[in-house]
Amino acid sequence: MGSTNLITDASTQSYGKLIGLDTKHSTPPVNAYVSVDDQLLIFMSATQANIAVTVNARLLLPDGTIVPNTWNFNTNAFRSGVSFAAALPECFILSMVVTANVNSGGRSVYVTVTLARPPIGNSVQNQVLMQGYASLQIPLSWPNGVNQTNLDCVGNIRSITGSTPAAGANISETVPNNARWLLRAFTFSITNSATVANRVPLLQFTDGTNVFAVCGANSALTANQTILASYTWGVPNQLPNATVLVTALSEFLFLSAGFKIQTAVANLQAGDQLTAPQYLVEEWLCP
Repeated sequence: MGSTNLITDASTQSYGKLIGLDTKHSTPPVNAYVSVDDQLLIFMSATQANIAVTVNARLLLPDGTIVPNTWNFNTNAFRSGVSFAAALPECFILSMVVTANVNSGGRSVYVTVTLARPPIGNSVQNQVLMQGYASLQIPLSWPNGVNQTNLDCVGNIRSITGSTPAAGANISETVPNNARWLLRAFTFSITNSATVANRVPLLQFTDGTNVFAVCGANSALTANQTILASYTWGVPNQLPNATVLVTALSEFLFLSAGFKIQTAVANLQAGDQLTAPQYLVEEWLCP
Protein backbone atom coordinates (compact mmCIF):
# COMPACT_ATOMS: atom_id res chain seq x y z
CA MET A 1 0.00 0.00 0.00
CA GLY A 2 1.14 3.55 -0.66
CA SER A 3 1.44 6.33 1.85
CA THR A 4 -1.75 7.44 3.58
CA ASN A 5 -0.37 10.71 4.92
CA LEU A 6 -2.88 12.87 3.05
CA ILE A 7 -3.79 16.45 3.93
CA THR A 8 -7.40 16.47 5.10
CA ASP A 9 -7.50 19.95 6.64
CA ALA A 10 -5.50 22.64 4.86
CA SER A 11 -6.07 25.09 7.71
CA THR A 12 -3.73 23.07 9.97
CA GLN A 13 -0.73 23.34 7.66
CA SER A 14 2.33 25.34 8.60
CA TYR A 15 3.10 28.59 6.82
CA GLY A 16 6.84 27.96 7.10
CA LYS A 17 7.09 27.30 3.38
CA LEU A 18 5.06 29.28 0.88
CA ILE A 19 4.73 28.72 -2.84
CA GLY A 20 6.67 31.38 -4.71
CA LEU A 21 5.48 32.65 -8.08
CA ASP A 22 8.19 34.13 -10.26
CA THR A 23 6.17 36.49 -12.43
CA LYS A 24 9.23 37.67 -14.34
CA HIS A 25 10.56 34.33 -15.46
CA SER A 26 7.61 31.92 -15.47
CA THR A 27 4.11 32.03 -16.90
CA PRO A 28 1.09 30.88 -14.85
CA PRO A 29 -0.81 27.92 -16.36
CA VAL A 30 -3.53 30.12 -17.80
CA ASN A 31 -3.91 31.94 -21.09
CA ALA A 32 -5.79 35.02 -19.90
CA TYR A 33 -3.19 37.76 -19.66
CA VAL A 34 -4.72 41.20 -19.15
CA SER A 35 -2.83 44.27 -20.26
CA VAL A 36 -3.44 47.81 -19.04
CA ASP A 37 -5.59 48.45 -22.15
CA ASP A 38 -7.91 45.48 -21.63
CA GLN A 39 -11.20 45.35 -19.79
CA LEU A 40 -13.74 42.73 -18.84
CA LEU A 41 -16.88 42.91 -20.99
CA ILE A 42 -20.01 41.21 -19.61
CA PHE A 43 -23.08 40.77 -21.82
CA MET A 44 -26.32 39.49 -20.26
CA SER A 45 -29.74 38.61 -21.60
CA ALA A 46 -32.60 37.39 -19.41
CA THR A 47 -36.32 36.71 -19.42
CA GLN A 48 -36.89 39.51 -16.90
CA ALA A 49 -35.25 42.59 -15.44
CA ASN A 50 -33.32 42.94 -12.18
CA ILE A 51 -31.94 39.41 -11.96
CA ALA A 52 -28.69 39.65 -9.98
CA VAL A 53 -25.61 38.36 -11.81
CA THR A 54 -22.32 37.95 -9.92
CA VAL A 55 -18.84 37.58 -11.42
CA ASN A 56 -16.13 36.28 -9.09
CA ALA A 57 -12.47 36.14 -10.15
CA ARG A 58 -8.99 35.51 -8.77
CA LEU A 59 -6.35 37.80 -10.26
CA LEU A 60 -2.58 37.30 -10.19
CA LEU A 61 -0.95 40.74 -9.99
CA PRO A 62 2.56 41.62 -11.25
CA ASP A 63 3.97 41.56 -7.69
CA GLY A 64 2.91 37.94 -7.29
CA THR A 65 -0.09 38.53 -5.02
CA ILE A 66 -3.39 36.84 -5.74
CA VAL A 67 -6.46 38.97 -5.10
CA PRO A 68 -10.14 38.03 -5.29
CA ASN A 69 -12.54 40.37 -7.01
CA THR A 70 -16.33 40.49 -7.31
CA TRP A 71 -18.56 42.40 -9.72
CA ASN A 72 -22.35 42.58 -9.34
CA PHE A 73 -24.74 43.43 -12.17
CA ASN A 74 -28.49 43.35 -12.85
CA THR A 75 -30.23 42.29 -16.03
CA ASN A 76 -32.43 44.77 -17.87
CA ALA A 77 -35.81 44.54 -19.58
CA PHE A 78 -37.08 41.32 -21.10
CA ARG A 79 -34.47 39.57 -23.29
CA SER A 80 -33.08 42.75 -24.84
CA GLY A 81 -29.58 42.26 -23.44
CA VAL A 82 -27.22 44.67 -21.71
CA SER A 83 -23.43 45.07 -21.61
CA PHE A 84 -21.18 46.20 -18.77
CA ALA A 85 -17.46 46.94 -18.78
CA ALA A 86 -15.26 46.32 -15.76
CA ALA A 87 -11.81 47.83 -15.43
CA LEU A 88 -8.91 45.46 -14.76
CA PRO A 89 -5.30 45.97 -13.69
CA GLU A 90 -2.46 44.33 -15.55
CA CYS A 91 -2.75 40.73 -14.36
CA PHE A 92 -3.39 37.12 -15.14
CA ILE A 93 -6.93 35.86 -14.57
CA LEU A 94 -6.45 32.60 -12.68
CA SER A 95 -10.12 31.63 -12.42
CA MET A 96 -13.57 33.10 -12.86
CA VAL A 97 -17.14 32.04 -12.02
CA VAL A 98 -20.48 33.60 -13.01
CA THR A 99 -23.73 32.94 -11.16
CA ALA A 100 -27.24 34.30 -11.70
CA ASN A 101 -29.89 34.56 -9.01
CA VAL A 102 -32.21 31.96 -10.53
CA ASN A 103 -32.56 28.28 -9.74
CA SER A 104 -31.19 25.54 -11.98
CA GLY A 105 -34.63 24.49 -13.20
CA GLY A 106 -34.57 26.83 -16.19
CA ARG A 107 -32.18 28.51 -18.59
CA SER A 108 -33.36 32.09 -18.21
CA VAL A 109 -30.11 34.11 -17.97
CA TYR A 110 -27.54 33.98 -20.77
CA VAL A 111 -24.10 35.50 -20.10
CA THR A 112 -21.01 36.09 -22.23
CA VAL A 113 -17.73 37.28 -20.65
CA THR A 114 -14.88 38.45 -22.88
CA LEU A 115 -11.64 40.36 -22.74
CA ALA A 116 -12.03 43.46 -24.88
CA ARG A 117 -10.53 46.83 -25.73
CA PRO A 118 -12.64 49.97 -25.17
CA PRO A 119 -14.76 51.84 -26.06
CA ILE A 120 -17.56 49.57 -24.87
CA GLY A 121 -19.99 50.52 -27.64
CA ASN A 122 -17.51 49.64 -30.34
CA SER A 123 -15.11 47.36 -28.50
CA VAL A 124 -12.80 44.81 -30.05
CA GLN A 125 -13.32 41.48 -28.30
CA ASN A 126 -10.07 39.54 -28.13
CA GLN A 127 -10.87 36.48 -26.04
CA VAL A 128 -14.06 34.70 -25.01
CA LEU A 129 -13.76 33.51 -21.43
CA MET A 130 -17.27 32.18 -20.82
CA GLN A 131 -20.63 31.98 -22.51
CA GLY A 132 -23.74 30.06 -21.58
CA TYR A 133 -26.80 29.98 -19.33
CA ALA A 134 -26.01 30.62 -15.66
CA SER A 135 -27.84 29.94 -12.40
CA LEU A 136 -27.02 29.63 -8.71
CA GLN A 137 -26.62 25.86 -8.81
CA ILE A 138 -25.02 25.65 -12.27
CA PRO A 139 -22.52 28.51 -12.65
CA LEU A 140 -20.34 29.33 -15.62
CA SER A 141 -16.64 28.83 -14.99
CA TRP A 142 -13.26 29.61 -16.52
CA PRO A 143 -10.85 28.09 -17.44
CA ASN A 144 -12.43 24.64 -16.98
CA GLY A 145 -15.98 25.34 -18.14
CA VAL A 146 -17.58 24.61 -21.49
CA ASN A 147 -18.70 27.52 -23.66
CA GLN A 148 -22.20 27.13 -25.08
CA THR A 149 -24.15 29.19 -27.59
CA ASN A 150 -27.62 30.43 -26.76
CA LEU A 151 -29.25 27.76 -28.97
CA ASP A 152 -26.90 24.81 -28.48
CA CYS A 153 -28.79 23.27 -25.54
CA VAL A 154 -32.20 22.33 -24.22
CA GLY A 155 -34.40 25.41 -23.88
CA ASN A 156 -36.21 26.82 -20.87
CA ILE A 157 -39.62 25.16 -20.37
CA ARG A 158 -42.30 27.80 -19.76
CA SER A 159 -46.03 27.50 -19.10
CA ILE A 160 -47.72 30.68 -20.35
CA THR A 161 -51.22 32.04 -19.82
CA GLY A 162 -52.28 34.03 -22.87
CA SER A 163 -54.81 36.80 -23.36
CA THR A 164 -58.58 36.38 -23.49
CA PRO A 165 -59.98 37.53 -26.86
CA ALA A 166 -63.21 39.48 -27.23
CA ALA A 167 -66.43 37.62 -27.97
CA GLY A 168 -66.47 36.46 -31.57
CA ALA A 169 -62.70 36.90 -31.92
CA ASN A 170 -59.86 34.41 -32.28
CA ILE A 171 -56.83 33.98 -30.03
CA SER A 172 -53.56 35.55 -31.17
CA GLU A 173 -50.27 35.08 -29.27
CA THR A 174 -46.95 36.59 -30.44
CA VAL A 175 -43.43 35.29 -29.80
CA PRO A 176 -41.68 38.10 -27.87
CA ASN A 177 -38.63 39.98 -29.10
CA ASN A 178 -35.26 38.25 -28.71
CA ALA A 179 -36.83 34.84 -28.13
CA ARG A 180 -37.14 31.57 -30.01
CA TRP A 181 -39.95 29.15 -29.15
CA LEU A 182 -40.69 25.50 -29.76
CA LEU A 183 -44.40 24.99 -29.11
CA ARG A 184 -45.09 21.80 -27.13
CA ALA A 185 -48.76 22.15 -26.17
CA PHE A 186 -51.65 24.61 -26.58
CA THR A 187 -55.06 24.48 -24.86
CA PHE A 188 -58.14 26.70 -24.75
CA SER A 189 -61.89 26.41 -24.28
CA ILE A 190 -64.62 27.64 -26.61
CA THR A 191 -68.22 28.28 -25.61
CA ASN A 192 -70.52 28.50 -28.62
CA SER A 193 -73.53 30.78 -28.72
CA ALA A 194 -77.04 29.65 -29.64
CA THR A 195 -76.46 30.59 -33.28
CA VAL A 196 -76.73 27.47 -35.42
CA ALA A 197 -73.44 26.74 -37.22
CA ASN A 198 -70.78 24.05 -37.27
CA ARG A 199 -67.53 25.46 -35.85
CA VAL A 200 -64.19 23.76 -36.55
CA PRO A 201 -61.35 24.93 -34.25
CA LEU A 202 -58.08 25.22 -36.14
CA LEU A 203 -54.68 26.40 -34.94
CA GLN A 204 -52.52 28.35 -37.38
CA PHE A 205 -48.99 29.73 -37.38
CA THR A 206 -47.78 32.85 -39.16
CA ASP A 207 -44.53 34.78 -39.58
CA GLY A 208 -46.48 37.81 -38.46
CA THR A 209 -48.25 38.10 -41.80
CA ASN A 210 -48.21 34.87 -43.79
CA VAL A 211 -49.70 31.57 -42.65
CA PHE A 212 -47.18 28.72 -42.98
CA ALA A 213 -48.84 25.90 -40.98
CA VAL A 214 -52.33 24.88 -39.87
CA CYS A 215 -53.41 21.99 -37.68
CA GLY A 216 -56.79 20.81 -36.47
CA ALA A 217 -59.09 17.83 -36.22
CA ASN A 218 -62.01 17.51 -38.63
CA SER A 219 -64.55 17.71 -35.82
CA ALA A 220 -67.47 20.10 -35.95
CA LEU A 221 -68.74 21.86 -32.84
CA THR A 222 -72.38 22.85 -32.63
CA ALA A 223 -74.44 25.63 -31.05
CA ASN A 224 -74.57 25.88 -27.26
CA GLN A 225 -71.58 23.58 -26.91
CA THR A 226 -68.56 24.17 -24.66
CA ILE A 227 -65.43 22.21 -25.43
CA LEU A 228 -61.78 22.12 -24.34
CA ALA A 229 -59.48 22.05 -27.37
CA SER A 230 -56.06 20.52 -26.63
CA TYR A 231 -53.16 20.45 -29.10
CA THR A 232 -50.08 18.45 -28.13
CA TRP A 233 -47.32 16.20 -29.43
CA GLY A 234 -47.69 12.52 -30.28
CA VAL A 235 -51.45 12.05 -29.91
CA PRO A 236 -54.04 10.94 -32.46
CA ASN A 237 -56.84 13.33 -33.37
CA GLN A 238 -59.79 12.30 -31.27
CA LEU A 239 -62.96 13.44 -29.53
CA PRO A 240 -62.82 11.31 -26.35
CA ASN A 241 -66.05 12.81 -25.01
CA ALA A 242 -68.49 15.64 -25.66
CA THR A 243 -66.37 18.23 -23.85
CA VAL A 244 -62.78 17.52 -25.02
CA LEU A 245 -61.17 17.70 -28.47
CA VAL A 246 -57.60 16.38 -28.75
CA THR A 247 -55.49 17.29 -31.78
CA ALA A 248 -51.96 16.36 -32.87
CA LEU A 249 -49.40 19.17 -32.93
CA SER A 250 -46.26 19.19 -35.07
CA GLU A 251 -43.05 18.54 -33.07
CA PHE A 252 -40.96 20.88 -35.21
CA LEU A 253 -42.71 24.23 -34.91
CA PHE A 254 -39.75 26.49 -34.14
CA LEU A 255 -41.04 30.06 -33.94
CA SER A 256 -38.92 33.21 -34.13
CA ALA A 257 -39.64 36.62 -32.60
CA GLY A 258 -42.74 38.18 -34.13
CA PHE A 259 -44.24 34.87 -35.24
CA LYS A 260 -47.83 34.30 -34.14
CA ILE A 261 -49.84 31.38 -32.75
CA GLN A 262 -53.51 31.93 -33.62
CA THR A 263 -56.80 30.13 -33.57
CA ALA A 264 -58.74 30.15 -36.82
CA VAL A 265 -62.15 28.79 -35.87
CA ALA A 266 -64.16 28.11 -39.00
CA ASN A 267 -67.67 29.64 -38.80
CA LEU A 268 -66.87 31.46 -35.55
CA GLN A 269 -70.00 33.39 -34.51
CA ALA A 270 -70.24 36.83 -32.93
CA GLY A 271 -71.43 35.42 -29.61
CA ASP A 272 -68.84 32.63 -29.36
CA GLN A 273 -66.29 33.06 -26.58
CA LEU A 274 -62.77 31.63 -26.43
CA THR A 275 -60.88 31.59 -23.15
CA ALA A 276 -57.28 32.70 -22.57
CA PRO A 277 -55.03 29.92 -23.83
CA GLN A 278 -52.60 27.99 -21.66
CA TYR A 279 -49.58 26.79 -23.57
CA LEU A 280 -46.20 25.19 -23.07
CA VAL A 281 -43.11 26.36 -24.93
CA GLU A 282 -39.41 25.61 -24.92
CA GLU A 283 -37.67 28.99 -25.03
CA TRP A 284 -34.20 30.14 -26.03
CA LEU A 285 -32.87 33.67 -25.64
CA CYS A 286 -31.80 35.31 -28.93
CA PRO A 287 -30.45 38.77 -28.03
